[in-house]
Amino acid sequence: MSEQTWGEARPAAGYRRAAEDCGPVLAEAVEAIGFGIVLVAEDGFITFANMMARELLRRGDGLRASAGWLAGTTAETTARLRGLFKASPETARSGMPAGASLILERREGRQPLLAHVMTLGRRGSTQTAAAIFIIDPETYALPSFEAFAALHGLTRAETRVLAQIISGKGLVAAAEKLRIGQATARTHMQRIFDKTGTKRQTELLCRFFKATLPGQIASA
Repeated sequence: MSEQTWGEARPAAGYRRAAEDCGPVLAEAVEAIGFGIVLVAEDGFITFANMMARELLRRGDGLRASAGWLAGTTAETTARLRGLFKASPETARSGMPAGASLILERREGRQPLLAHVMTLGRRGSTQTAAAIFIIDPETYALPSFEAFAALHGLTRAETRVLAQIISGKGLVAAAEKLRIGQATARTHMQRIFDKTGTKRQTELLCRFFKATLPGQIASA
């Protein structure tokens, strides 16, 4: 399905009204922002995708469009993803958005995508039920390492290792980049895990990006 159809088959009325009210500056910002934004109906049909999201969907690695519907790369991931599009009764009654996050694994050697799904308190006749914010750690303009390091009590050396890992490098490549031994890098990595309460790099990625996109993490 074409990019034009995504935006026009089921118009995201609320989004378009907001864009019209705020003018072309908002529309330009949504297109240029450093992470993907997808709006979907409750059944997962795509009503809008910004430029970053369209590129991620085109690649089909971790997330894809299937005949206009948003899908993961496995049936299980697709089911879990679409299950997050439906607002709980409490959210529906309050009209306030609620969110959760999901790790989307990619091909071997690639950092997983992180998708934050926010169900929307729908008003009127809009068909858009959820907004998905998609972070590609390999390209995203990363939030402050210093703030995250201070929150978890990381040392400067540990923060430097963290920066390399978050930017998509493995531990061996991080050690080479920082000109430290692999054993030293592993020690720093273990201390980072201990201080952040994580056990794997995917968990660490989620903990780090939750500083930007709040929500409950659900591992795929």
